[in-house]
Amino acid sequence: MSGLMRLKFWQWTIAGVAIGFVLGYLHANGDFVPRDPAARVDLVFFAKQVHAPPMADGELHVSDVILYPIEDGIQLVTFESAETDSNSAPVVKFRFFYSDRTNIAERLTQLGVPFRRAWWVAPGWGYALWGGGSAVIVGVVWPLILWMVRRAGYGPPLAQVGYDLNRFAAEPEVSKAVAMPTEAENEKLREIERSLEAALTGAGVAAAETSSGGTTGGAPAVVKRLEGGPLDAAVLRKEEEDKHYEGEYYPVAHPPEKKGGGFTIVELLVVIAIIGALVAILLPVLARARSAGYQIQCAANLRSIGQGLAIYLNQNDNTYPASYLYVGETIVNGVEQPSSSDAGYIHWSSYLYGAMGLSSTVFECPAMDHGGIPPDHTATANLDPGQASNPPGIVDQQAPRLAYTLNEAICPRNKFVLGFQGCVRTYSYVKSSQISNSSGTILATEWAQNGGRSDNGDGTFEVYSHRPVNGYFAANGGSLEFEALQPGAGFRRATAADLDPDPDTLMYNNSLSLDWVGRNHGQRAGYIDRRLSNFLYVDGHVETKSVYDTLSPFQWGSAFWSLNPREDMGK
Repeated sequence: MSGLMRLKFWQWTIAGVAIGFVLGYLHANGDFVPRDPAARVDLVFFAKQVHAPPMADGELHVSDVILYPIEDGIQLVTFESAETDSNSAPVVKFRFFYSDRTNIAERLTQLGVPFRRAWWVAPGWGYALWGGGSAVIVGVVWPLILWMVRRAGYGPPLAQVGYDLNRFAAEPEVSKAVAMPTEAENEKLREIERSLEAALTGAGVAAAETSSGGTTGGAPAVVKRLEGGPLDAAVLRKEEEDKHYEGEYYPVAHPPEKKGGGFTIVELLVVIAIIGALVAILLPVLARARSAGYQIQCAANLRSIGQGLAIYLNQNDNTYPASYLYVGETIVNGVEQPSSSDAGYIHWSSYLYGAMGLSSTVFECPAMDHGGIPPDHTATANLDPGQASNPPGIVDQQAPRLAYTLNEAICPRNKFVLGFQGCVRTYSYVKSSQISNSSGTILATEWAQNGGRSDNGDGTFEVYSHRPVNGYFAANGGSLEFEALQPGAGFRRATAADLDPDPDTLMYNNSLSLDWVGRNHGQRAGYIDRRLSNFLYVDGHVETKSVYDTLSPFQWGSAFWSLNPREDMGK
């Protein structure tokens, strides 16, 4: 405390400015992720805008291009795009995309497109706000508090830092002059000593009788010896030490006792600081321990699901189930019906939930709210806030809360006939013998907390928890409806640049179902959300990793086995 009080106001101010700039950088570096999913485009769109001929006034179609630092091989690029609205009127829209290309800056330089790099991404006024605010708090307010506390009598005095230890020392002893005895006095003392010695010896008895002029009653005079020996030296030393300790000889100045008792404000602040430090240390440790426990429980549940699916394969000619079907769905004379989910869904979990004897808790993960996400159609009491069940009154044949989803490349959707709901590609069932690399192919994984949600645009949303996920990206810019891709349009394996770095902020009207994969475990660090999920593989083992780690090497299937045709899939 005394060391802090030695600092001057200007020193506190400089420290405040430094702290403000650090806080400004940390705030900016963690919060520059674009939040509008409708503004996201891909590299192809950006390239078309860059190569488009200039507008009538000579302006380029792209402006204010900002290249952000590359993190984990992924670069964020934001820009202003000159486009036309539905009425063919020119508008400028904010756009962004992520890319794993490392030569974007070089290509823009070659094409003469101006850009700037964002390093400290906060604008100047942001740093001024952080630095100025911290300078006022740390450089002015805090020193004033210290000054008022010290002026109120707490802490060291104004002109003194530390305690004066000399004020506890003993008072110096005052020496007095002592008169020296004369020779005559010394001789008299020696004579007395000889007399006493003679009186205490037997030889001196007669001399004592003669000098006294006789005896009383004719009996010789007898001199008694003192009973007992000399005083114990240890006892004398103890008495002297007690006197010194009690201050009888040398009084000691003791510090004055505190009036009223209790804590001073400085002591109270120190105790609060210690408690705060302990809480700051323990809370992250406890949070990590709880997160680790959740991760282990979720992995155990997913492994149980894998065992249930293995039993299902054994009972169904080694054929994987469909991800979902409509209630009452049939194919009669090449016609698939019904054409809607008005009667509800039959979900893959219902095959294990009932027949295989797995309890509903196996399909839950404690890291997710309520253990998982609800079915699309469910009981009113099971709906999430804002969820619309359309049509109402229908309950899907599905686990009440679901934390896991299957790989669409292995477990098909319910589009089996061309033309059904406009499909131009069809799905088919997959046998386990079609999958060669069983230890390197994902069968199931966790949902994200907001996974499978689609915004209705009216403040409500639907939960498509019956849907599977896959690791592929439509070559035409992205689509979740692969059955609607025209043959020859093509699709390819997804890359890290296709993933949304911050999917929790979106309502998932996007083009990559891998953004639905959970990032439920571990602590978030950086704007690329690399938290972990559990992944069940075809051979039954479970691994915990980031969804980014499943793309290199690619672990979502060497082929899109359930989709036909699939020959136009790019690598």
